[in-house]
Amino acid sequence: QLRQFAKIASHDLQEPLRAVQGFAALLAEAKQGEINNDSAEYISFIIDGTERMKQLIQSILVHSQISASDSFQQVTDCQSVVDAVLADMHSVINETQTKLEIEALPAVAVERSQLVQLFQNLISNSIKYRSSRPPVISIAAKKIMHQWLFSVCDNGIGIDSRYTDRIFDMFSRLHSKGQYPGTGIGLAICKKIVDSHGGNIWVESKLGHGSMFMFTLPAVKKERKTTMDEKIQILLVEDSPSDVRLTQEALKRSPLEYELTIAGDGVEALEYLHDLKKTAYRKLPDIILLDLNMPRKNGHEVLEDIKKDPVLRPLPVILLTVSEREDDVQEALRSKMNYYLAKPITTEKITSIIKSIYELYNSQPHEAIYTQEEIHIRLVLAGNPHTSLVALASLASDPSKRVRSRLAENPRLTEELQWKLVRDTEVEVRVNLCENANLIPAVLELLAKDINEDVRLAASASPLIPKHILQELACDENVYVSASASRSLDRF
Repeated sequence: QLRQFAKIASHDLQEPLRAVQGFAALLAEAKQGEINNDSAEYISFIIDGTERMKQLIQSILVHSQISASDSFQQVTDCQSVVDAVLADMHSVINETQTKLEIEALPAVAVERSQLVQLFQNLISNSIKYRSSRPPVISIAAKKIMHQWLFSVCDNGIGIDSRYTDRIFDMFSRLHSKGQYPGTGIGLAICKKIVDSHGGNIWVESKLGHGSMFMFTLPAVKKERKTTMDEKIQILLVEDSPSDVRLTQEALKRSPLEYELTIAGDGVEALEYLHDLKKTAYRKLPDIILLDLNMPRKNGHEVLEDIKKDPVLRPLPVILLTVSEREDDVQEALRSKMNYYLAKPITTEKITSIIKSIYELYNSQPHEAIYTQEEIHIRLVLAGNPHTSLVALASLASDPSKRVRSRLAENPRLTEELQWKLVRDTEVEVRVNLCENANLIPAVLELLAKDINEDVRLAASASPLIPKHILQELACDENVYVSASASRSLDRF
């Protein structure tokens, strides 16, 4: 609710503010040389005040959008973040002759852009509130249980101990704007970032003797080995002896518990699968690795037969290909495969894809931090209309909002999953749901009444939206929503 309020307020407040700022500038230009010094000063105060008001509104919006909803799946190297911040501040560091002492910094489970804000605010403050001596800033971190304790120390003017609790409040200032300009919200943003990740931030300082800001952030969880009641049953359909051997070696070096069966071509693979169907105690494969180019039956033909069979259809299929060209991938998607894997097969590639797909299809809990490859796999599966309903249901609870957003557009979503995603807390997910070609009317109607104007705007552009809902949206308080709905009404 705070995020929605801030977004609406920032838009509504900035519109008249831009008008004041613009006309004040025009007035100053038109009356240049015609008005006395007092009047010129008045106009200058107006322009300065509107500029500071704009900065305050933007700062409030930044503060309201800070969230840890997706951050705990992130792995961010603090060392690279601080290096980037210092590169951006190169000019002011040189001008103030600031000396930096930075120890080796760890990776933490925080989204990168939030870490940039955090370190940028603290380093900027250390330079801004410097004493007559050149600034000296020290940054260090040490591990305490499942957290990292960071410290940012400086030799600046310090803070009166009576006010150390107040400085993290929004708009809290200990100095006049003339002495130290700013919005008074920088440390509040730092506190929000740290608090949202379950940490604490505080300052130890004495007036005239510098400050030491300390805060805790979550350490990256160590990836655990996937535990399974049974070994993963893998069927490899491959006619090349060298590729079979490469796949075997890649699997041997992986942490997966598996049993591998090899079929020499497509015909042999289908005969093996049909034999398994006839034997009650023999388990079907958990995953099929299917080569594309084979004699007798190629991968596309085998996949077509699998998808026609009601028993075999749910099996996840990974197509092995020598090409990652967009055309080849799209052809594979059209042929109802679940994912593709480019040759040569490596341990990293095969581990990521098998673990991700197995967990999705078997609803295995996953406590580890996702790698970029695993996130990419989930994104492909979320957008693939041939992904099984079991996997789609699992993806609807994926911790990554990027994955849920991609899933929202999948035309295969059941009504149950549509109802789940329409209540998703992330605006991006609900916006993407408006793009779904198979939305049921009740879900679309709920999206059209969403508290967020971006969601209503997306709903107004949906080709599925009925006339009576568009007529309501044409009267929406947001001008962009009403204008879009009015345009959509023209098609009726």
